[in-house]
Amino acid sequence: MAQKLAEQLAQLPGLNTGQLRVLWQEVFGSPLPFHAQKDLVIRCLAYRLQENAHGGLRSAVRRQLLKLAQDIETGTALVLLDTPRIKPGTRLIRSWQGRMHEVTAMEGGFRYQDRRYPCELSHTTLA
Repeated sequence: MAQKLAEQLAQLPGLNTGQLRVLWQEVFGSPLPFHAQKDLVIRCLAYRLQENAHGGLRSAVRRQLLKLAQDIETGTALVLLDTPRIKPGTRLIRSWQGRMHEVTAMEGGFRYQDRRYPCELSHTTLA
């Protein structure tokens, strides 16, 4: 299946506009709804082919994207987290240079080698 997908993706740039429209109909089940440059049509088709082969976005990600789109449409200020969210109590363990290192996430920071390191989450606000 991966080989077939790779071949399909490699062939896309060589297709003419008519062939791309036919493929669009096959892949999306409807005619091409817009007039766009060939490069954009190829990118959309490539994404959909990969999505069909490997699966699409998780429903939680789709909901988050829809919420962001609604916030943009309504002019609501967006707050995006710049850092990953690690829950308090999470332990990060790693062996490095022959020693075991353990970091424990806490509310407002981390603990490492019996020392607390404060950490404020960095937020970016888009208005």
